[in-house]
Amino acid sequence: MKKTILPFSLVVILALVTNLSFAKIWRVNNNVGQTADFVTIQAAADAATAGDTIYLESSIKSYGDLSTKKKIIVFGVGYFLNENANKQAVPNPSTIDNLKLDSDAFSSSAGSTFTGVSIAISTYYQVVSTTTSIIFQKCIINGPFGFNKNAYTSSSGSIIKQCILNRFGVSSGVSNIICKNNIIGYPGITFSDESFNSIIQNNIFISSSSHLNCAHSVIRNNIFCSKSITFGTSGGTANDNVYYNNITANSMFGSDNGNQANVNPETLFVCSTPGTKCGNYSTDGAYVLSATSAAKGAGLGGEDCGIFGGTEPYVLSGIPALPTIYYFMLQNTNTELKVDLKIKSY
Repeated sequence: MKKTILPFSLVVILALVTNLSFAKIWRVNNNVGQTADFVTIQAAADAATAGDTIYLESSIKSYGDLSTKKKIIVFGVGYFLNENANKQAVPNPSTIDNLKLDSDAFSSSAGSTFTGVSIAISTYYQVVSTTTSIIFQKCIINGPFGFNKNAYTSSSGSIIKQCILNRFGVSSGVSNIICKNNIIGYPGITFSDESFNSIIQNNIFISSSSHLNCAHSVIRNNIFCSKSITFGTSGGTANDNVYYNNITANSMFGSDNGNQANVNPETLFVCSTPGTKCGNYSTDGAYVLSATSAAKGAGLGGEDCGIFGGTEPYVLSGIPALPTIYYFMLQNTNTELKVDLKIKSY
């Protein structure tokens, strides 16, 4: 009897997802012996037309850099797949390197979406968007990136949610950014003084030394784990921000408006030192609130503070909201072919 494991998870999903528009689906796979439309994400984006979907399948290798002025929808398979059980049949992520989403007088990447993608940045500030309504969801971004503007448009109205990220920056004149349900590492986030009308909610700031620089924004339901977080805008003052229902390890927001000050972060989560795999918990699962956590029910309207609270809670391993094959076994005998397939959706 011969048994084989499916080499990637998204192939069969293509047969399960009905495409109701004229947009095309492109498969990208750089594994040896596999057949797909392309082996790099840049080649797929170059061939795509606005609105097309690109599936990046599991691989131990990166799919390279991407620079585009087209609206594209990109799905990866998630991350920490070796740590969280029953997420994908194959535990390799979908990784790209430097990323630039741009626009000019004739075309724009406005409306592009990236979900379940690992972005491994090798050049400073090379995850850059200068277009509107960009969404990063359930991605892990291992380096600095930002929303900027150019002569044609800016990144107003963009969203980053349910991600793991570091060094998130928003340039002058970029507004209406939503940053929620993210795990945010060093050095936190920086919004320019001229950025306004943004929402920063249900995030966990985990760095031992980080900052929250923003203006004219709403900051709510967040957990700040460091006593050394600096507070204000790049000019050092707070400009018309509203802070409520946050939990901090220092007294940066005081105790008015539902804020809790001087809370020991080691008492909040199932792991006393979250950020690394501990016990039976994964790297991201370590941020689940403990049964006695002060963050439980402490948010606006009685919801939890932190990444698992709110209307769009963080999803372990960044699994996209698609039918996902988390187990596949093919049994080939002399008389019959048996397929054992397990699928679920998030």
